[in-house]
Amino acid sequence: MRKRLDIASALIHEPKILFLDEPTLGLDIQTRHAIWDYIINLQKNLGITIFLTTHYLEEADKLCDRIAIIDQGEIKAMDKPGILKSNIGGDVITLTFETKKEKTNSFINLIGKMDNIKSANVLKNNVCRIVVEKNGDQIIPIIFSLAQQEDISIGSVRLKRPTLDDVYLSYTGKTIREAESTKEETRKERRMMRRTR
Repeated sequence: MRKRLDIASALIHEPKILFLDEPTLGLDIQTRHAIWDYIINLQKNLGITIFLTTHYLEEADKLCDRIAIIDQGEIKAMDKPGILKSNIGGDVITLTFETKKEKTNSFINLIGKMDNIKSANVLKNNVCRIVVEKNGDQIIPIIFSLAQQEDISIGSVRLKRPTLDDVYLSYTGKTIREAESTKEETRKERRMMRRTR
């Protein structure tokens, strides 16, 4: 109700532009969807331009006509959600390895050189994210065959169409949570430095 009241109070003077900073932060899923519907109706019925900041990429995908990916205060990409998703490629394959990281790094380099592979990157915890131009379901058996030849043990595999999470990872190389923890670590370091002075 407070979020709705905040939005309603911002609309009293009938603005042409409305800035919403994390409008659904901390809300349950039902209330979040109600706020989304409210924002969509505001834009349609009143023609208000809405600037929305959010860490919920599903929210950005649902509500925004244009999205800017911002990392470390720098705009990394800006376009329509569909175009951003199509720009990073077709399917995304995520592999989790049970083999030592040193061995998997050379295997990921081999994957990166395969036809139809746009990129192959190592994330945290021995996880690899592979962006395929098209037909990811046909690439998976080839990857497993290559893994068997190279004596690499794959623990799990996942195939999905690109999302804004994948776009964010593609442009920043880290998840939003990792970015937030980095900021928090920076704050802690600054506090420690002040204390030692």
